[in-house]
Amino acid sequence: MKRMSIDNLLFLIPMVTTAQNRLASKRSSVWMNTLIPQPASLIIGSGYFYLPNTISIITPKNEDLKKLAIQLAQQLNTSVHKISVKEGNSAIAKSIFLSLSDDNSIPDEGYRLKVTENGINITANKPAGIFYGIQTLIQLLPKH
Repeated sequence: MKRMSIDNLLFLIPMVTTAQNRLASKRSSVWMNTLIPQPASLIIGSGYFYLPNTISIITPKNEDLKKLAIQLAQQLNTSVHKISVKEGNSAIAKSIFLSLSDDNSIPDEGYRLKVTENGINITANKPAGIFYGIQTLIQLLPKH
């Protein structure tokens, strides 16, 4: 009897995995159709980053990135959320980190936007890529 229930369980695992893959694919296509401009690729994970009441936007020493960080802070500031801009070379917990990279796989105006439960990272080769990454991030935020 136990053998039969294990076989049934093994049969159900691929079905659940297939259903999860379909759901992720459906969510991915919804985002692809609503983001402007459409990203070259999109990978949707699980989980969320909840914007805390106090959050820092961190940038390395770069005037262009600092200006973009200030603009983002102004867009995110509300009566509930207090956003500050700080200089730094790495992300800290519960922060938004903007950084430039030498990664040649990112086009000049391209970017990588990574959202995890611990924070948000936007990486690009040029400030223009950071700008576009910020625009995508704003589109992903819930509307109030």
